[in-house]
Amino acid sequence: MHDTFQGQVEHLKQVISRGEADAKAWLGAVIELMGAFGATGAAVYAPPHLGRPIIPFLLHNLDYSAIAHRLSAYTNRALFLQAAMERGLVPGVFTDREVMPFEELQRHDYYREILVPLRWADALQMAPRAPSATEAGLVFAFYRFDEVPPFDVEAQRLAQVLLPHLAECTRNHFRVPLQENVPPALRALDGFSTPCIVVAASGKCIHANLAAQTLLKQEQGLSLRSGVLSAPDANANKQLHDVILRAANAGADAEPIETLLFANGPAPVLAIVAPLPGEENGLRFEGRACAAIYLIQVEGHEQYAAQARRAQLLFNLTGAETGILSLFLAGRSLSDIAAERKTATITVRTQLKSIMHKTHSRHQLDLLRFRRLAP
Repeated sequence: MHDTFQGQVEHLKQVISRGEADAKAWLGAVIELMGAFGATGAAVYAPPHLGRPIIPFLLHNLDYSAIAHRLSAYTNRALFLQAAMERGLVPGVFTDREVMPFEELQRHDYYREILVPLRWADALQMAPRAPSATEAGLVFAFYRFDEVPPFDVEAQRLAQVLLPHLAECTRNHFRVPLQENVPPALRALDGFSTPCIVVAASGKCIHANLAAQTLLKQEQGLSLRSGVLSAPDANANKQLHDVILRAANAGADAEPIETLLFANGPAPVLAIVAPLPGEENGLRFEGRACAAIYLIQVEGHEQYAAQARRAQLLFNLTGAETGILSLFLAGRSLSDIAAERKTATITVRTQLKSIMHKTHSRHQLDLLRFRRLAP
């Protein structure tokens, strides 16, 4: 026993630190944490996410014999974790009953088929790493069974205090090399040098190609928060998700939608959101993908002016068309171009269509190939 809360915290931190130094010590650490939380069972696992099944690392005092015949139906689902992610609680600490009211839980097959046979009472879950397109995630779950009270505020408080230390000590443990079951249509995106992210209407990332993964790690304009694509501030985030929702409601033949997102650094990022065809057109994506987002880091205006002049020589563009193409390549919207050139947006749209005709471009997105022209 420990006389003070702080004394208990310091002891448990030492116990967790032993696991960082020696992987064999994690079982002992989990058993001590169970005692501190008043739990009767525990599991350490990489949660199911984006089609990847659950990966158990460590189980203690858990008897699944009563539900063995049903487990295969739930290896790709984590009901409570998903609810916690939707509420922005991951990474973090939460209890099952906190994220899903009991009345709502009772309506799920998972409750009848899994929780009732296990005589589940509650679970306290510590998630030091959130699952995403590039990270399998990690959860320490502590369970109470039979007719015992749910986890109280004190247990949650202790878990919250320990979570940063647990995250630090598990940085090099319980890692999963991602063997994603990526459909060929998505795997092909990894060959693109342009960052591309396939998203659902909610903004959930279905797949990020290798170039996008590199960009997301830098948090230059966009990042993944609990698996959802997010912009750096509230206004930009609303702007981004409004565009994604427009793409979700548009037909597959609709033109891509552009929006300019300012990064943390001096250069903005141009996000080009292209609607995707649905399954009725023979293209199947996991997670009901609605759009592909192409990300282009905008550079100096001088470069784009030079590239537009090269296009002028190649395709006999007028001076006005060259100026519009330069601004378009720099990531400016049609309304911004119209304001800068002191003309109507419809005039800019007409001139842009002329540019597309002369350059044999089907969509506005096609014009961005001129960014690859040497200045």
